Amino acid sequence: MSFGFAKAQLIETDYYYGTREYAVSKDLFDNSLIRKSEYRLIELVKKEKYSSAHDKSILLQADIDLISGNHNIALGMLGNFIKERSNSPLVPFAEIQRAYIEFERKKYSQAEVYFQLAQKSAESDFKLRQDTIYKELAHNAIYWRAISLCQQGKYLDAIPVFEQLVSEYPNGNFADDALFALGTIAEVN
Repeated sequence: MSFGFAKAQLIETDYYYGTREYAVSKDLFDNSLIRKSEYRLIELVKKEKYSSAHDKSILLQADIDLISGNHNIALGMLGNFIKERSNSPLVPFAEIQRAYIEFERKKYSQAEVYFQLAQKSAESDFKLRQDTIYKELAHNAIYWRAISLCQQGKYLDAIPVFEQLVSEYPNGNFADDALFALGTIAEVN
């Protein structure tokens, strides 16, 4: 008995987005096969300059450089990405990644600046794209900016930043930590 349905046929498109190479690289990275992941990413970055996979690849490559101890290379790569791909939805992620790198390097003054840039970028992208991930990024950036200020001994400067976090994100992951920090600062001073 035949119903007259045609047999399914899959035809490969003429378009190449690089998403498979990114996924393979990410899997290699997740499985701690850093060098293999790096090699695949370098090939992808050379081949696909204007795809979303390229943008993700830059962030993953920066992670690889960070893990490898190449902080300056990672920072340079992220800085170039932010300048060259300013319209990418991944710019706030690159901004906060730069801030985390500087925080890890104990360059708290620069981390403070980058966290503030990450916050502004995430808030701007939230207005544009209406995706809550940008709200979470802004929330994290505010908290870590305040912590960066505390690490510099600028406790009184951190107070309004912690207060901003509590007022704008009362249910955020770091709201209770911000309240605790405010109490600690008030007790010490």
